Amino acid sequence: KSWQKMGKTLIVESEDCDENESNVSEILNFKGSPIEIAASAKAAGIEAAKSGNNQQAANFFRHGASILNSVLCSDKNESGCSPERELFVACLLNLSMMHLQAGHWEDTVAVSSEVLSLVPSNTKALFRRCRAQIMLGNFELGRADLEQLLLIEPNNIKVLELQKELEVHGITMRVTKSESQQDEAKQDVEKETSSQTDNFIYYELSWNPSSGEELGI
Repeated sequence: KSWQKMGKTLIVESEDCDENESNVSEILNFKGSPIEIAASAKAAGIEAAKSGNNQQAANFFRHGASILNSVLCSDKNESGCSPERELFVACLLNLSMMHLQAGHWEDTVAVSSEVLSLVPSNTKALFRRCRAQIMLGNFELGRADLEQLLLIEPNNIKVLELQKELEVHGITMRVTKSESQQDEAKQDVEKETSSQTDNFIYYELSWNPSSGEELGI
């Protein structure tokens, strides 16, 4: 499944998409305006994710984004800030999280890139796309995202962990920090327990959630 937005095609469906995804709205009997339907789909997705059903959650987030996409495409002022736009970004961010957890790296890159086309400095989208690019072996592309993250969150532990991963592959950053920042960051990394490294929902909670996002996902 794909849709057209701002003259380009956005692909947001993973290869294992549920066959019943097209009936999501009927299953939950969503009613109301587009933003109300999308908000209901997003809330249902969060509940599904909390229950460990990430594929179903992805279907709900995808449905919410699809509903809002049609609204935004018909809005002549879509470049401005609006509740529909904020909810659209939140649904996409949540969808990117589900793809990341499922190891759907190309889908993660595609959805995160759409978020960044709307909000270039969104740290969640930058982080997730960087992680996916590293897993795909696209280290230079990953560095580009990481350098932006370092400018925004220079002492974020998880950002610094990504930097270490890239350095293992011989990729160094062109963004420099002061010695005091580097020392402080190294101390924070040393304190972090390795058991938290792969728990995406745990460490995403440490990020300041964007408008409309619950649970940091």
